[in-house]
Order: sequence, then C-alpha cells, then structure tokens
Amino acid sequence: MRHFVVFLVSIISGVVCLIAAENASAAVVLDQQHNVPTSTADSSNGAVSEMAQTFTVGIAGTLDHIDALMFQLGAPFLTNGDPRLSVYNTTAGVPSGAPLVTVQIPSASVPFNNAAFVTFDVSAANIPVSVGQVLAFGIWTTSDPGPYFWLEDIDNGGPNSYPGGAAFRRTLPNQPWQAFTPPMDHEFKTFVNAVPEPSTLVLAGMGIVGAACMLRRRRK
Repeated sequence: MRHFVVFLVSIISGVVCLIAAENASAAVVLDQQHNVPTSTADSSNGAVSEMAQTFTVGIAGTLDHIDALMFQLGAPFLTNGDPRLSVYNTTAGVPSGAPLVTVQIPSASVPFNNAAFVTFDVSAANIPVSVGQVLAFGIWTTSDPGPYFWLEDIDNGGPNSYPGGAAFRRTLPNQPWQAFTPPMDHEFKTFVNAVPEPSTLVLAGMGIVGAACMLRRRRK
C-alpha cells in the first residue's frame, strides 16, 4: 500500500510540473499587423474625435499591448494632452459597447513630426482573446484641435491591405462609429500573451494515474 501511495504521489507531482511548465512557456508574440511603408494619409486624434481600427485575433491568449504608428505636431500645439487608447468589442465588424480597458501614455512618448510605433500596454486588463475574434481599439486625447496623427492608407483590396479589419471614426463622446470612405486601414501591431493548448503530455500523465489505479485493483 505504501509503495502504491508513493507511486501515485509521484505521478501527480509529474502532472503538476507539466502544467507549470506549460504556464511558464507562455510568451508575448506579435499577432496582427498592418505596416505599409508607403502610407501617405493620416488621421488626427483630438478631444472631439476618436479614430479606431478593428482586427481579427489569430493567436489565443490575453491581449498584451498594441503599437500604433503615430506622431504629433510641434508648435503651436505645445500643451498636447496625453494620448489614450481604448479596446472595444465589435458587432458585425463595427466597434461597439463600453471600452474593455482604457490606458494612457505620456505625451512625450509620441515623437514630433516623424512617425514611429508607439506602445500602449493593456496587459493589466487581462483581456482574453480567441482565434477569429474581432476586436477594435481607438485612440483619442483631451486636446483640441487634435495634435496626434495616426498613419493610415487606403484599403483597396491589394496585397498591402489588411483583410482582418478596417478603420473607423466617431465624434466623441458617444456618436455612432463611421467607416472611412474610401475604406482605410491604420498602421498598427497587436501582441498577445499566448497561452498553449492543453498538452498531450498532461493528458498522458493523467492516463498513467488511471492505469496505476486499475493495476492496483487487479492485484487485489
């Protein structure tokens, strides 16, 4: 009996270790992106307008951070409010509902005049994402006129278009979202803290426990 208990505890410990190893193997990875070097258009984000981009999740896990290709103007906009990013669910491909999270970054994080990818960290919200899910994120601020510019380009269905979403805009605070005409895509990257699928090794370990129990029953 004592030997069987020791054996059973060892098996269970092994399963726990496998689960812990799975959790440790989760990693932040690039999921979606639209990054076209030839972008020529941009949108202004201010206190009266919010620009948004929808995207289709390709990796399961939790949303970690979002990068947007942005810049801000110099003088006369010298008192720019901090930019904010809100994440939304969508309905029929359009941003909808209250924000799942809103974060802000210092104005100094956005370069002047020359666009660069700016990071908005949403990891603290632990937003779960699944493959095929369509989400949206919008960028806005408290300054008016809008001092921040988020690069975009025309979605003409060609190889440089983003097939998993589209650009939207609305008048704050709660006016309906409107798609761009012609269709546009903002320049962005989304990153996911990927969660591995249940390992077959864990299932095998559980099978070993069951087999051990059956073996002991037969010996009786």
